[in-house]
Amino acid sequence: MSSLDQIFSEAISDKISVVMTMPKGMGAIRMGFKIQRFSDRIEILNMSKGGAYYKECDEDEYKLFTNNGWARGCVLGAIGNCVHKLSLIEERIKKEVNTRKNDKHIKKLKGRRDTVLLKYAELKLNQ
Repeated sequence: MSSLDQIFSEAISDKISVVMTMPKGMGAIRMGFKIQRFSDRIEILNMSKGGAYYKECDEDEYKLFTNNGWARGCVLGAIGNCVHKLSLIEERIKKEVNTRKNDKHIKKLKGRRDTVLLKYAELKLNQ
């Protein structure tokens, strides 16, 4: 198990992560996850679940990082994000089929589902 300090130093030294300095701290971004250090705390944020802004990871996502480290935690978190997105898309498809039956919208949703499935398969292969 890694501490948040160890995960932060791993993220900063990671060659794939984008390291940035902020007015009140420092951070790194990789695969839709952002880790940032302030004077009083370290937090990990998830871009994929919060819409157009970063949402702080829940307890299970923090466990991914503490058990697996920064790089592997980002991959496993991205896989979890794909599963989350697929369930949202499936619900929208079911709702559309049962209500409006708009073929154009259903095709668009199926296209989005295919895109997320391809990303999911790629992440699983690179895992």
